[in-house]
Amino acid sequence: MSVKLHSRNNPLDGLTVAITGSRRANELAHLVTSLGGRPYIAPTIAIQAPNKMKTRIHHFITEVLERQIDLILVMTGPGIQAIMDESKKINREQFLESLRQIPIIARSGKPQQVLSKHGISENVTLPAHETVEACFELAIAHNVNAKRVAVIWHGASSGEQVIKLRTAGAQVLEISTYQYSDEFDKNGTDLLESLGYKYVEPNTRRIFELIDDLVKGDVDAVTFTSPPAVDNLFDIAIGHDHEEDLRKALNNVVIVAIGPTTKQTIEKHGVHVKVVPETYKMGPMITALVRYVEQSNLTSNADSIKSNTEM
Repeated sequence: MSVKLHSRNNPLDGLTVAITGSRRANELAHLVTSLGGRPYIAPTIAIQAPNKMKTRIHHFITEVLERQIDLILVMTGPGIQAIMDESKKINREQFLESLRQIPIIARSGKPQQVLSKHGISENVTLPAHETVEACFELAIAHNVNAKRVAVIWHGASSGEQVIKLRTAGAQVLEISTYQYSDEFDKNGTDLLESLGYKYVEPNTRRIFELIDDLVKGDVDAVTFTSPPAVDNLFDIAIGHDHEEDLRKALNNVVIVAIGPTTKQTIEKHGVHVKVVPETYKMGPMITALVRYVEQSNLTSNADSIKSNTEM
């Protein structure tokens, strides 16, 4: 993960940047520090992979082996990795060979990399934009009428997009290999570790502190890397009657969304998003924040409060 530096050596100039994602939180924090910022790590979301989900995974593997699937949409790297792990219990080599015969649409480079690691690349297509909507649009362009389409979801699904597939005549098999949660379970941490992710556990007390510090003006920017990270932050605020305080506070800082789907979720809560990178990855996200800071000549809230007090 890298950032193209602009004109100043420390373009974030002491700004406090909150990090709400769990995966790669420390790596993102290091990047913020290297640019002169103060990282504020407060993950708001984790994943769990309960054993009950494995039944659906096994059903999918069986259908692939029996050549019952005509098209696969893969929304997540950890999701496809979980399926690869389960395939070891059935017939891994035949499963991989069967996957190579099926057109696959990968939402982004992350699931594409996992597939490539397992020798599946030539039959994998990426949409023009790394969004769920773009994946489904590309799928429908494949003429899915009377076809069996499998959708491997990340921790949340989109009924609206599935309806579009079914309206186009597809039979849809949905597979979820993990779900978003307030805390990790062992299957969830094992899954991330198998992909080399370093993560930070969410902590409810820390999330309360983040809300308080936002309200006090001690945070300058907040990064969101998934829609559930947004929803869970608001769920916690709602549960403690702080929803409106949180909304007002977020509208007084720089909100950074990693992509359009996350942006839509933030705006659903009445919060304005100021920064979205052109490439929906963490490095470009921080580059976009740096560019915004330089163009707006932003200074930290804490410095502004101090300046106003001294006047």
